[in-house]
Amino acid sequence: VSTPSEFTALWDELNKPRNSLGDIVLSMFDADDSIRRTTRNAGDIELNNPVWCITGATTLSNFRQALTSTERGSGLLQRILPVCMQERTKQFKAPTELPDPNTELYREITEVTEKLNELEERSVSISEEAKRLHTEWCYRKNAQGERLAERLPDIGGFISRLMIYALKIALIFQQLDYPNRSISAKNVKAAIAVCEWLSSHIVYMMNRNYIFDSEYADRIAIRERIEEQPNQRITRTKLMNLSNFSKARLDKAVESEKDAGQIKEIKIETAGRPRIEYERTHA
Repeated sequence: VSTPSEFTALWDELNKPRNSLGDIVLSMFDADDSIRRTTRNAGDIELNNPVWCITGATTLSNFRQALTSTERGSGLLQRILPVCMQERTKQFKAPTELPDPNTELYREITEVTEKLNELEERSVSISEEAKRLHTEWCYRKNAQGERLAERLPDIGGFISRLMIYALKIALIFQQLDYPNRSISAKNVKAAIAVCEWLSSHIVYMMNRNYIFDSEYADRIAIRERIEEQPNQRITRTKLMNLSNFSKARLDKAVESEKDAGQIKEIKIETAGRPRIEYERTHA
């Protein structure tokens, strides 16, 4: 398990020409039986049953810049489970105001991870009731994916992987609960709840096309800056300053939003040049 403070910095490093680890990372995400790599100095390196889990944070803009159409085509994007936060959930605190580390929580987390790490390799079965619950949920998710695919063409890759993740999460829950028993219906229900929560974040991210289309992301950024203003109306000058876009980039985003009916342009006559303002239309 890797916990980089900045996910995109890690991914950029992995894909530098001197490393070229992008393909191997995909295999490790999928938990292949073994992975072999030939290196100049260390010769052949083989890992048996590798599983690499990465958890890290980044901004949506950095995420979009680091992950391009290459990662979309390779399937890496569909292997990432996003948890998006748009607004601050905690009050700001200076470093001197931060609470002391929660040693009890740290101890509990350590005990749980050690328990999983010490498990012996063996087959685990799934109860008939748990199997039924998971099967029924998969059919519902598949139907949801087909409905969403009309406006989110890439949703299928996320949905199909969520079905597998639900089983993996249920397995983890079972090993923390009663490791010598079959995966129970209770733990499958809990895993499905987690996946449904993650599913809402996936749809949120894809609805805004933050990753797949940088031009559309520019349009969303313009739209959000306008929505933040009183009466959802802003001057062109202020919009340019808030967005930090070049004139050409701003023009392209604004024209697309106008054509889509999301904003309207208002010209206000003055003693000199007309003042341009934009207003959100909620089309």
